[in-house]
Amino acid sequence: MSRRVPEIETTVTHECGFTKTARTPGLAAKSLARHSCERQREIQDRAARVEARRTREGVKRDCQCKIANHVHGTRLAYVVDKCRCRPCTDAATQAESNRNKQIAFGRYDTGRVDATEVRAHILALMEAGVSMKRLGKIAGMAHSTISAVVYGRTERGHTAYRRVHKDTAAKILAIQPSMENMAPNRYIDSCGTIRRLQALVAIGWSQNRLCEQLGISRRNFGTFMNADKCTVRKALAVRDLYNQLWNQPQTGVEWHSKTSATRARNHAKARGWAPPLAWDDETIDNPDAQPEFGTKLKLRDTIAEDVEFMHKTGASIDEISERLGNPWQSIERQLHRMGRGELVTLVKTDNRDNGRKASRKRAA
Repeated sequence: MSRRVPEIETTVTHECGFTKTARTPGLAAKSLARHSCERQREIQDRAARVEARRTREGVKRDCQCKIANHVHGTRLAYVVDKCRCRPCTDAATQAESNRNKQIAFGRYDTGRVDATEVRAHILALMEAGVSMKRLGKIAGMAHSTISAVVYGRTERGHTAYRRVHKDTAAKILAIQPSMENMAPNRYIDSCGTIRRLQALVAIGWSQNRLCEQLGISRRNFGTFMNADKCTVRKALAVRDLYNQLWNQPQTGVEWHSKTSATRARNHAKARGWAPPLAWDDETIDNPDAQPEFGTKLKLRDTIAEDVEFMHKTGASIDEISERLGNPWQSIERQLHRMGRGELVTLVKTDNRDNGRKASRKRAA
């Protein structure tokens, strides 16, 4: 049995720059004898080139965008502004390295989705009266970003984007074609606005009081009532006022207010203006819709019995609205038309919610 040579860590070097540390002197000598000076010089030259490239300063270019402000030291400045300063280059290199790793591990997510649905939603919003400028303001992004999804960037020769960032898509798709999302100064059809004002006059609200509430000059009220168009700002103001006053008919307290309310009702009656209970929230803005006078119901005739039954079984307002498939405000108006205002009061003043919540909590 041969004697084991003790391990003595040995380091050998050569004038070409070769260095090797081995466990024993014999292994170190063997490595020195087998090394190639030419190969060692190639390794050193390659390392020098890598270091020079890593520390080399390229052309520094500041952001020239009119809206965006790309800062140095980011991949965005490297790609968009073509900046080749050291911080931007390092950021782009690191981002590409991370991207390659994620691809290799099968975990890479581009962060983009197909733009077809987003583009169709933008066009639908534009058709509904929400402009690109207004859409960008609501979504908190540049107008050029919205335009690029639909038309592309013509100044760069790009067609409409095929994919967009997930965050951009989520922000745009979250915006609905409602009146609140339209530009305040945009002109829209005034049919629903005029009907709401006429309905308030029909229950005793004088035009002078409505003008005070809306901030409209009495001199311009007649013109406003006969106009085919009105601004979104005025339409929203009238709608909010209508939602506040539709169930508050005016009879007056003293002589002047009584006279004013009577004149308002007579004025509306002479012109055939329908009161609030003749309109539904879903149809009042539809020019083809007609008011429903009397007890004719849009909902099924048993709505009062349904509401009364669900109330007795402990259903809340939200649950009643969900089961009937209509907003509570519409259900409330239908009940008022039927002369069941006491049922509305009973449901609204129900204080059994606390007991139901407590029992559910105990059951949980």
